[in-house]
Amino acid sequence: MIFPVFSNEYSAILPRKNLNLTALPLRRGFGLTSIGNRGINMASNLYDKYGGFATVSKVVHDFYRKVQESDILAPYFLHVEMPDLINHQIQFFSTLLGGPVTYDTRQVDEIHKRLHISNEAFQDALDLLIESLEDAGFEADDIQVVGNILEGYRAGFVNHV
Repeated sequence: MIFPVFSNEYSAILPRKNLNLTALPLRRGFGLTSIGNRGINMASNLYDKYGGFATVSKVVHDFYRKVQESDILAPYFLHVEMPDLINHQIQFFSTLLGGPVTYDTRQVDEIHKRLHISNEAFQDALDLLIESLEDAGFEADDIQVVGNILEGYRAGFVNHV
């Protein structure tokens, strides 16, 4: 399943084609022994385990509701078309959890670098996502796996000014 690439301020730097992760290196700090396409590669993956698209969509929507209520994170999203971003993130998290969606993460660091994200903001986002996963019924061990994967993005996202 390929979701349509959204059209907003990010479209200029995201490829306009079916997205694929196959050529990407594994990031440091994942703490996993088996990651396929930078997502979770398990006989019974987390995408299927927790209900597929419906659950991913619920988690992402809940996460961005919390983001918009965060004093730390809301300013980063003032001029962002949220429906487009949510669609984009559903693709990303579907891939991350081992779902049938392919998503190209090669430009993720580049996109976020220009946002001047602080370590505090990254941590707040990670904490809010963990809350959203807990609210959706994810087990603690599975949340740890997702957290470890996302922790691998910190160095590329956070600007050390």
